[in-house]
Amino acid sequence: MDAENCVGEMSQAWDKLYSQSDSEPRYPSDSVVRFVYTKCARGAKVLDLGCGVGRHSWFLAREGFDVCGTDFSNAGIEKTKKLLERENLRGNFKVSSVDNIPYDDNYFDACVSSDVLCCCTNRVIQRSVSELHRVLKPQGKALIVVRADGELRQHIVNEIEHNTFLVDAKRHVGVASGREKVNEIVHYFDEDEVESLFCKFGKLEIDWLERTCDGMKYRDKYILATLEK
Repeated sequence: MDAENCVGEMSQAWDKLYSQSDSEPRYPSDSVVRFVYTKCARGAKVLDLGCGVGRHSWFLAREGFDVCGTDFSNAGIEKTKKLLERENLRGNFKVSSVDNIPYDDNYFDACVSSDVLCCCTNRVIQRSVSELHRVLKPQGKALIVVRADGELRQHIVNEIEHNTFLVDAKRHVGVASGREKVNEIVHYFDEDEVESLFCKFGKLEIDWLERTCDGMKYRDKYILATLEK
């Protein structure tokens, strides 16, 4: 299967996944919470790029930020809206791809995107970085969290393009019990690639996050890229 065919199948797969009752983590990640509290002024307009079912949008809205979210899954967007509505929280949410952000130039004070660009093909990643630069205001900040090269995994099936793999859901570790698993694309980044991708930004800080599970049988590695336009 080539990369472009995989993209179409992934859209349907994420819709199917997000339609399930227990489809995503419920609480914001530590890295996003830390970024928001240290880099974003209260009330800032923040984009949740690839919001999934809304865990970070929910957090941002609760903390008083003007949150907008995009995701290419209609099911994910609908769940995000309902999550905020249950607590009378506000947000603006649209179905769109990460490489076609439906907002004006220089619109956002900040952006968070966690474990999203690493689920894309190389062409989509390149275009999404240009789109992110376009919609951020001057001095706007972003946190981009992606998978890093060097993970220890047993569910990789085949490489569909450079550093981009189709992974086998049946051998995937760490998914919630009781939900149907789906195959997915994973692109593994290295530091040189991150520096090259975000070269148009005025500032770039790179940090690493690593965690293990099953007695260190598996290792997840992430790159945390903190950007300023």
